Amino acid sequence: MAKTLSGRSGLRATHKQCSFDNYQVTCAEQNDALINAKSWLTRFNQGDICSFIFAGTTGTGKNHLASAIANEITAKGQSVVLVTVNELMIRMRDTYVITLQSRNAS
Repeated sequence: MAKTLSGRSGLRATHKQCSFDNYQVTCAEQNDALINAKSWLTRFNQGDICSFIFAGTTGTGKNHLASAIANEITAKGQSVVLVTVNELMIRMRDTYVITLQSRNAS
C-alpha cells in the first residue's frame, strides 16, 4: 500500500530514497531546516497540522526534506501530495490553456 501511495504522491523517483538520515547538513541553516522538518512531522503525526510550504534558495535541500517527510508519511499508509512551485505554476497555467481552448471551441 505504501508503494501505491508513494506512486500517486508526486514524489519523483530520484527522491524516493530521501530520508532525514541521509540529508547532508553543511551549514547552520540546513541544520535548522532539518530540525524544523522533523518537528513538523512530529506535529503532523499528532494531528496538529496537515500542510507545509518550504521556501528558500536553490540547493538548500527543500526537495530532499519534503521527500523525506513524504516517505515517512506514506510508509505509515497515509497519502501525501508533493508539488514544487514550478509544477504548481505549470498546472495553473495549463488550466487557463484548457479554459481558452474550450471557449474557442464553442
